[in-house]
Amino acid sequence: ALTGLQPWVFDPQGVARPPQTWWWDPLAGITTVEEAERLAGHFISAVEDEKNSIWPMSATELLSGLFLAANLTGATITQVYKWLANEHDPAPAAALEAGGFDVLAGAMRGNANMAHETRASVYFTARAGARCLRNPVITAWVTPPRRPLPRLDPDRFVNGPSTLYLLSKDSGGSAAPLVAALTDRVLRAGVHLAEARVFADVPDKVLH
Repeated sequence: ALTGLQPWVFDPQGVARPPQTWWWDPLAGITTVEEAERLAGHFISAVEDEKNSIWPMSATELLSGLFLAANLTGATITQVYKWLANEHDPAPAAALEAGGFDVLAGAMRGNANMAHETRASVYFTARAGARCLRNPVITAWVTPPRRPLPRLDPDRFVNGPSTLYLLSKDSGGSAAPLVAALTDRVLRAGVHLAEARVFADVPDKVLH
């Protein structure tokens, strides 16, 4: 296990070629629409087109629904790409509906009624943004490992003395979306911890 001051190195593309000694679950904590949209945004930002914002916006909605559905069903993030490869799979909408996300479920079912060209463009954009999920070398860092490895918990990490190094490189199927997502998650965990400590020092009479 990684303890003490030993650094955590996230290098899914082998930039520095360190051995993988831990993993992180991007779907952990994806229980709200807001969290799902934040995660989806990291993937779609790499393929956004300033001249045409329709497809990225629709692809973000699609991906966020799939991320929520994957979390609800206990699936890994690689299942999301499998769903993107099958535009008519009813499982994601069913999972969302069972989890109480009726509006998202309805929107996902509505994709089936889109014109073929429109639906194909939305799914193509989402697949392009999530293309790194096709690469098992990359996804090994964000899915349960076959051998026992510790899982990074951002909330616990920011409460300790360790250092996190995040590495990626520009190439086809870059892991940049996952690096950005992990960076965002750790930074927000740090902010939440700082806020909790600040409010813990504020007298109750001030808060009330």
